[in-house]
Amino acid sequence: MLPNGDVLVAETNAPPRSSGYGRLKGRFFKRFQKKAGGAEPSANRITLLRDPDSDGVAETRSVLLAGLNSPFGMALVGNTLYVANADALVKFPYSEGETQISARPVKVVDLPGKTLNHHWTKSLIASADGSKLYVGVGSNSNVAEHGMGRFVSH
Repeated sequence: MLPNGDVLVAETNAPPRSSGYGRLKGRFFKRFQKKAGGAEPSANRITLLRDPDSDGVAETRSVLLAGLNSPFGMALVGNTLYVANADALVKFPYSEGETQISARPVKVVDLPGKTLNHHWTKSLIASADGSKLYVGVGSNSNVAEHGMGRFVSH
Protein backbone atom coordinates (compact mmCIF):
# COMPACT_ATOMS: atom_id res chain seq x y z
CA MET A 1 0.00 0.00 0.00
CA LEU A 2 1.31 3.43 -0.90
CA PRO A 3 1.15 6.40 1.50
CA ASN A 4 -1.82 7.91 -0.39
CA GLY A 5 -3.84 4.68 0.02
CA ASP A 6 -3.25 3.27 -3.46
CA VAL A 7 -2.75 -0.49 -3.50
CA LEU A 8 -0.13 -2.15 -5.70
CA VAL A 9 -0.74 -5.69 -6.95
CA ALA A 10 1.98 -7.81 -8.55
CA GLU A 11 0.30 -9.78 -11.35
CA THR A 12 2.85 -12.51 -11.65
CA ASN A 13 3.71 -16.16 -12.02
CA ALA A 14 6.92 -18.15 -12.31
CA PRO A 15 9.16 -17.38 -15.28
CA PRO A 16 9.40 -20.09 -17.96
CA ARG A 17 11.73 -22.88 -16.86
CA SER A 18 12.28 -26.59 -17.03
CA SER A 19 11.23 -28.68 -14.05
CA GLY A 20 14.81 -29.83 -13.54
CA TYR A 21 13.49 -33.40 -13.45
CA GLY A 22 13.72 -36.27 -15.92
CA ARG A 23 11.03 -37.16 -18.41
CA LEU A 24 8.50 -39.04 -16.27
CA LYS A 25 8.95 -36.99 -13.09
CA GLY A 26 9.01 -33.82 -15.23
CA ARG A 27 5.65 -34.69 -16.79
CA PHE A 28 4.09 -35.14 -13.34
CA PHE A 29 5.70 -31.89 -12.15
CA LYS A 30 4.16 -30.00 -15.08
CA ARG A 31 0.76 -31.63 -14.51
CA PHE A 32 0.71 -30.63 -10.83
CA GLN A 33 1.95 -27.11 -11.64
CA LYS A 34 -0.90 -26.73 -14.12
CA LYS A 35 -3.45 -27.97 -11.57
CA ALA A 36 -2.12 -25.46 -9.02
CA GLY A 37 -2.24 -22.56 -11.51
CA GLY A 38 1.53 -22.49 -11.95
CA ALA A 39 1.43 -23.20 -15.68
CA GLU A 40 -0.09 -19.86 -16.71
CA PRO A 41 2.34 -17.34 -18.17
CA SER A 42 3.21 -14.41 -15.93
CA ALA A 43 1.44 -11.11 -16.63
CA ASN A 44 4.73 -9.42 -15.62
CA ARG A 45 3.06 -6.23 -14.44
CA ILE A 46 2.17 -4.23 -11.36
CA THR A 47 -1.37 -2.92 -11.24
CA LEU A 48 -2.43 0.11 -9.21
CA LEU A 49 -5.84 0.09 -7.50
CA ARG A 50 -7.25 3.43 -6.36
CA ASP A 51 -10.19 3.97 -3.99
CA PRO A 52 -10.68 7.78 -3.77
CA ASP A 53 -13.91 7.59 -1.76
CA SER A 54 -12.41 5.08 0.76
CA ASP A 55 -15.36 2.69 0.55
CA GLY A 56 -13.11 -0.37 0.21
CA VAL A 57 -13.82 -0.78 -3.51
CA ALA A 58 -11.27 0.38 -6.08
CA GLU A 59 -12.89 2.78 -8.52
CA THR A 60 -9.88 2.81 -10.84
CA ARG A 61 -7.42 0.18 -11.95
CA SER A 62 -4.37 0.96 -14.07
CA VAL A 63 -1.17 -0.75 -15.12
CA LEU A 64 1.53 1.07 -13.18
CA LEU A 65 4.44 -0.98 -14.58
CA ALA A 66 4.60 -3.50 -17.42
CA GLY A 67 7.28 -5.64 -19.02
CA LEU A 68 8.78 -6.88 -15.75
CA ASN A 69 10.22 -10.36 -15.09
CA SER A 70 7.95 -12.20 -12.63
CA PRO A 71 7.79 -9.28 -10.16
CA PHE A 72 6.92 -10.05 -6.55
CA GLY A 73 8.26 -7.79 -3.79
CA MET A 74 7.80 -4.01 -3.86
CA ALA A 75 8.96 -1.18 -1.60
CA LEU A 76 8.58 2.59 -1.87
CA VAL A 77 11.45 4.56 -0.37
CA GLY A 78 11.05 8.31 -0.78
CA ASN A 79 10.40 8.89 -4.49
CA THR A 80 11.82 5.55 -5.61
CA LEU A 81 9.79 2.40 -6.17
CA TYR A 82 11.86 -0.78 -5.87
CA VAL A 83 10.65 -4.02 -7.47
CA ALA A 84 12.11 -7.46 -6.81
CA ASN A 85 11.88 -9.38 -10.07
CA ALA A 86 12.76 -13.07 -10.28
CA ASP A 87 16.28 -12.21 -11.48
CA ALA A 88 17.08 -8.67 -10.32
CA LEU A 89 16.16 -5.83 -7.99
CA VAL A 90 15.20 -2.79 -10.07
CA LYS A 91 14.07 0.74 -9.29
CA PHE A 92 11.84 3.39 -10.84
CA PRO A 93 11.18 7.06 -10.11
CA TYR A 94 7.77 7.50 -8.48
CA SER A 95 5.59 10.57 -7.97
CA GLU A 96 2.61 10.34 -5.64
CA GLY A 97 -0.66 10.07 -7.51
CA GLU A 98 0.69 8.85 -10.84
CA THR A 99 -1.09 5.90 -12.40
CA GLN A 100 1.59 4.79 -14.86
CA ILE A 101 5.39 4.74 -14.82
CA SER A 102 6.96 4.75 -18.26
CA ALA A 103 10.60 5.11 -17.16
CA ARG A 104 12.91 2.21 -17.91
CA PRO A 105 13.97 0.10 -14.92
CA VAL A 106 17.39 0.75 -13.42
CA LYS A 107 19.03 -2.45 -12.17
CA VAL A 108 20.19 -2.21 -8.56
CA VAL A 109 21.55 -5.75 -8.21
CA ASP A 110 21.20 -9.19 -9.78
CA LEU A 111 19.30 -11.73 -7.70
CA PRO A 112 19.75 -15.51 -7.79
CA GLY A 113 17.21 -16.84 -10.23
CA LYS A 114 18.38 -20.15 -11.64
CA THR A 115 16.11 -23.19 -11.41
CA LEU A 116 18.10 -25.03 -8.74
CA ASN A 117 17.78 -23.98 -5.10
CA HIS A 118 16.22 -20.57 -5.70
CA HIS A 119 12.50 -20.00 -5.71
CA TRP A 120 11.41 -17.33 -8.18
CA THR A 121 9.55 -15.21 -5.60
CA LYS A 122 11.62 -12.46 -4.00
CA SER A 123 10.11 -10.61 -1.06
CA LEU A 124 11.31 -7.07 -0.35
CA ILE A 125 11.22 -4.73 2.62
CA ALA A 126 12.98 -1.47 3.47
CA SER A 127 14.45 -0.66 6.87
CA ALA A 128 12.45 1.85 8.93
CA ASP A 129 14.78 4.71 7.95
CA GLY A 130 14.88 3.65 4.29
CA SER A 131 18.65 3.25 4.28
CA LYS A 132 18.64 -0.50 3.59
CA LEU A 133 16.63 -2.93 1.49
CA TYR A 134 16.22 -6.56 2.46
CA VAL A 135 15.41 -9.14 -0.20
CA GLY A 136 14.17 -12.59 0.76
CA VAL A 137 15.10 -15.34 -1.67
CA GLY A 138 13.16 -18.53 -1.12
CA SER A 139 14.35 -22.08 -1.67
CA ASN A 140 12.68 -24.37 -4.17
CA SER A 141 12.57 -27.21 -1.66
CA ASN A 142 11.38 -27.78 1.88
CA VAL A 143 13.80 -27.73 4.81
CA ALA A 144 13.25 -31.36 5.76
CA GLU A 145 12.76 -32.71 2.25
CA HIS A 146 15.86 -34.89 2.59
CA GLY A 147 15.55 -35.49 6.35
CA MET A 148 16.42 -33.45 9.43
CA GLY A 149 19.88 -35.00 9.84
CA ARG A 150 21.46 -32.30 7.71
CA PHE A 151 20.10 -29.56 9.98
CA VAL A 152 20.44 -31.04 13.46
CA SER A 153 23.88 -31.24 15.05
CA HIS A 154 24.51 -34.09 17.48
